[in-house]
Amino acid sequence: YLWGWNFDLYKCYGAGFIKRRDWFSNSLAYIVGGLMPSLKSLEAMKKKKYCILHVHHPLQAFILKSLFHISAPVVLTNHNVNPYRIPSQNFVHRFLRCKFSWNFLMRECGKAVECIIVLNNYMKKELQSLGIDKRKLSVIPNGIDFSFYDSLPVSDIESYLKSKYGLSYKSFLLYSGRLVKEKGVDIIIKSLSLMKSNIPLVIAGAGPHEEYLKKLAHKLECENKVVFLGELSRSELRFLYHSALYLVLPSYG
Repeated sequence: YLWGWNFDLYKCYGAGFIKRRDWFSNSLAYIVGGLMPSLKSLEAMKKKKYCILHVHHPLQAFILKSLFHISAPVVLTNHNVNPYRIPSQNFVHRFLRCKFSWNFLMRECGKAVECIIVLNNYMKKELQSLGIDKRKLSVIPNGIDFSFYDSLPVSDIESYLKSKYGLSYKSFLLYSGRLVKEKGVDIIIKSLSLMKSNIPLVIAGAGPHEEYLKKLAHKLECENKVVFLGELSRSELRFLYHSALYLVLPSYG
């Protein structure tokens, strides 16, 4: 049974009912966005007995196991081992993501949950250094569908790019992902403003940082070199991956 900590739940239970963007509103959205999935899990467990719960954030695992003392085994898939290196957006982010708070949270999760899944051996070593039992740590990398990256005829790509976006084959930089501060898209835009080349940056994705990025491009007078496409389907992304000159992923941390 899965109630993941993800952007959709954050929007639904947090930012979805908060229109302001000040630090208090963002902090409240972050708290509500994390607490509601846990409460939903507890509500579902009252109606039906589940064998296991799979969560995607240590705070949610901490709430379920250490605060509510649920009996069902909890598996935590941990996606970040040092978020204190990421620029924080508000007070709650700064508190939860400071090194002391994060390490305390991870140690408590290590004691409480039955298993922690990490994406690579580096993350495993980082958690082991906090004293988490290595027998509770499993490395399972993100899955990749290699068929998604099978080559496409260049003529098909060129025709699609020209008709759909007005772009040329191998003539642009591509960023694909959520538009949030920790992804570092502002770094690309700032770099682009310093480049003499007119090569455009195509941004495929959406998120709360989008308006800031558009204003930044305008401020740096490079908005004519930045193309925002919004959130795209996998089939649309496939054409862009095959045709970009470079894929740029400047995430913090």
